[in-house]
Amino acid sequence: MTTVFQRVGPYEILREIGRGGMAAVFLADDARHGRQVALKLVPIGEDREAKEILDAERWGARLQAKFAEACALVPRVYEDGDEPPYYFIAMEYVRGENLSDIIARGPVAASEGARIGLGLSQFLHAAHQFKASIDGREFWSLVHGDLKPRNVRIAEDGSIKVLDFGIAKALSVSRKVTRNDFGSMPYLSPERLESTEVDAQADLWALGVILYELLGGVPPFRETQAYVARVLALAGLGVADEPPPADEPPDDTDRPGS
Repeated sequence: MTTVFQRVGPYEILREIGRGGMAAVFLADDARHGRQVALKLVPIGEDREAKEILDAERWGARLQAKFAEACALVPRVYEDGDEPPYYFIAMEYVRGENLSDIIARGPVAASEGARIGLGLSQFLHAAHQFKASIDGREFWSLVHGDLKPRNVRIAEDGSIKVLDFGIAKALSVSRKVTRNDFGSMPYLSPERLESTEVDAQADLWALGVILYELLGGVPPFRETQAYVARVLALAGLGVADEPPPADEPPDDTDRPGS
């Protein structure tokens, strides 16, 4: 998706700060409130896939807005709406860098890995205990569904924010799993890859993969083919192999600022 304009509704676009398969995110000025926002733009299309993506993003924005009221590890949603040809979500802009950029520099110290892991665990605990009433329906748990380093923001003060609820799902009392065909392959759990069924366990699998990368400097399975073979094996559909050895995490004294 490319933009050839500088404004979307009341927002003045400054620069692109993120891009995925479904949407792009821009840093934008909101002169009405004197603040900068992260502005997510989702194309409004007429084909089936575009409509499914748009519906998922609309629902994700509602879940994020509700959840951010109870969890400080989630950016606030200021507003959302249609500005054809886009649906937009204006969110709190968090200055800092994504966890993927940190991992790209190599393994982190064990203490830093533990700190980040604790923050992500707290996020998942809060999400999986999330209770809300939306449109008269009661929900008891929120599954992020796309937890990965690129969706984790480390703010300038070191705090953690989890981004992108575009495929998040809220589970109801009567429906404890949901189906989702979206997600990022290296972070999909075996049962999700096999059946597309998603529950809280899918987020825990993704957290395990992130922690391996964070401390080891490499993903557990470096090639897509190897990853698919591994998760199918874990699902009982193939022969398991072992993940490659990870690099040794540095001592706390080995990293700047320790």
